[in-house]
Amino acid sequence: MPIREIVTLPQDILRRKARPVDDFGPDLQRLMDDMVDTMRVAPGVGLAAPQVNVPLRVIVVEFGDEENDEAPRKLFTLANPEIVRASTETVMGLEGCLSIPYLVGDVERALEVTVKAHNRRGQPTRFE
Repeated sequence: MPIREIVTLPQDILRRKARPVDDFGPDLQRLMDDMVDTMRVAPGVGLAAPQVNVPLRVIVVEFGDEENDEAPRKLFTLANPEIVRASTETVMGLEGCLSIPYLVGDVERALEVTVKAHNRRGQPTRFE
């Protein structure tokens, strides 16, 4: 799949609200596949469609088990993701952003979240 250019600040698309996905056809499948390849080459653990200059609510995320390096990595390709519950307990973690190169910092995040979205075929999904 083609590697897409990752846009960086101050590109306007990074500040605009993305549109919901309503067409789960071949164009979306190509976009998601391209985003996975682009994220892996970058390298990163997550990428949103606006970061590759597409104003849609699409994300790809891939991560491993921090306690078990031998465990397979988990890949999520999601359309219209929405956090519907976040724990009050938080953790700090060092993070960066592919659209803001060379800047990393400690970020406070909820320890647990529940996310609802559509999978790449348009079927509703929910996970913690």
